[in-house]
Amino acid sequence: MKQNEIEQNEARQFALNVFGVDSPNTLIVTTPEMMCDFALKFFELAMASREQQSETLYTPDEFAERWHVSKSTLWRWVREGKLKKTCVNKKVFYKDSDLKFDQTADQLSK
Repeated sequence: MKQNEIEQNEARQFALNVFGVDSPNTLIVTTPEMMCDFALKFFELAMASREQQSETLYTPDEFAERWHVSKSTLWRWVREGKLKKTCVNKKVFYKDSDLKFDQTADQLSK
């Protein structure tokens, strides 16, 4: 899917979520209350997006050191579904939020 199509789909979904219409090109008559609701929803979406983008990405070496494990343990966790890797420009990174704990941290390395 091209970037332009993705942006159009996001705009369409946003218009549907906020105003209940299926097209961002629809003329909408609003009240001041609706505009306040729109501003609040827009702000909430912007803050959620910003929080997702600001999460630190760690290289395998940094993440292994951070969690006191070896890089081979990281690879095993990825295979077992305990850790999700993020690829940026063909390089692997890890985020703390992508580490799934079973019951205790000790069970991660077993």
